[in-house]
Amino acid sequence: MAKEVVYSHPPTSLVEAREDERAASYNDDDDDDNLDADDLRQLNEAIAESEAQFARGEGIPAEAALAKMRRILHGT
Repeated sequence: MAKEVVYSHPPTSLVEAREDERAASYNDDDDDDNLDADDLRQLNEAIAESEAQFARGEGIPAEAALAKMRRILHGT
């Protein structure tokens, strides 16, 4: 979801406006987007599980491992 940029002064150029929008998207203070201890625990478990499967020769495709981690990160 795009975040609305509020200017204290109008941008002097299109480049400055884009830089402001980019900064706003990186500096989103929405707590839902931040990792918490449970998210980190789940990611560590998913990584450990993938490493164990690989060590046993049961590796899952990289795309599946990444999809699982994305689901954890995005709460789906």
